[in-house]
Amino acid sequence: MAASDASAFPPRGVAFRLGVSFRTTSGVLITGWTGAAATVYVDGSAAGTATPTEYGSSGMGYIDLTAAQMNGALIQIVATVTNTGNVATQKDIYTGALAQMASAGLAGGASTLGRI
Repeated sequence: MAASDASAFPPRGVAFRLGVSFRTTSGVLITGWTGAAATVYVDGSAAGTATPTEYGSSGMGYIDLTAAQMNGALIQIVATVTNTGNVATQKDIYTGALAQMASAGLAGGASTLGRI
């Protein structure tokens, strides 16, 4: 998935790019990830896996979630690397329907998206 295909906010059922990093037990940012993997849960049920991708050896990266993996109210991701001292990273994403976001003014203004 290209970055241009991902959303800047998490609407339900739309592909999403999630930023991620990993730290050691002492809180140091891990660079040069090895064995990166993630499990995705949608509303409490396992919904597949995803592969964290690091930007170079920066210690920062992303996980691309598919539209199917984003099709729930609560998306949870548990990601790990096999580097020494790694602490698993867990992320929660609360999604909303585009119409709900529009009425709340969270997606570019209610006057634009409120007509969907």
